[in-house]
Amino acid sequence: MFPDIRLINQERNSIVIFEKEINNPINEGFISYWNIIDREKKLLFKRRLNKKIALLKLNELLQNGWVNNYEKNNAA
Repeated sequence: MFPDIRLINQERNSIVIFEKEINNPINEGFISYWNIIDREKKLLFKRRLNKKIALLKLNELLQNGWVNNYEKNNAA
């Protein structure tokens, strides 16, 4: 299954979000990179990925010190 996870780097200035595709959540999804500057998030890029490449990228990020303690802000 495609990962559905949010990671933040050790410096706490970048976020990576893995999102499932609504129409094919098992095999496809998106990865988006965000930069945090003065508490504001700026989208760097968003790209469609298949499950295999997403899992490889997720493992690479986890090995490089990215952690899953980022909590998303939900609107009321």
